[in-house]
Amino acid sequence: MFRGILSVSVMLLMGLGVVSSNLVQAAAKEDAKAASEKAKPKAKAKARPNAKAKKAANKETRLPGFYREVLTDEQRPQVADVFAKYNGKLARLKAEIKSLTAERDQAVEALLSDSQKARLAQLKADAKSKRAQRPPK
Repeated sequence: MFRGILSVSVMLLMGLGVVSSNLVQAAAKEDAKAASEKAKPKAKAKARPNAKAKKAANKETRLPGFYREVLTDEQRPQVADVFAKYNGKLARLKAEIKSLTAERDQAVEALLSDSQKARLAQLKADAKSKRAQRPPK
């Protein structure tokens, strides 16, 4: 009974991770870009006084996927607000899924014998090696 509930729970959480991963990744990319922009030395303000305003306007209207091609100028900030509202929640859920997955894996490994743990470690290392050999997307 417990295994069935656990399996369904894990599948649901994994489904959320897959659905939300694109949005979370998009938000993470924007956050990383914003952080790198802050880390760069400031350019001369006299050279282009409107550059900051243009960057801010573009950042506010930047949307994932094909949204930017189908939305009106009026809808863009509204949709951006919706994305902003959910990005934080989705990031927290993704972190919770990662934590639960690690907790689950530790519980399973506690049940394995030493030889099983060694074999599992070898299989994980092989998979990691294969992933590293794949060309980047």
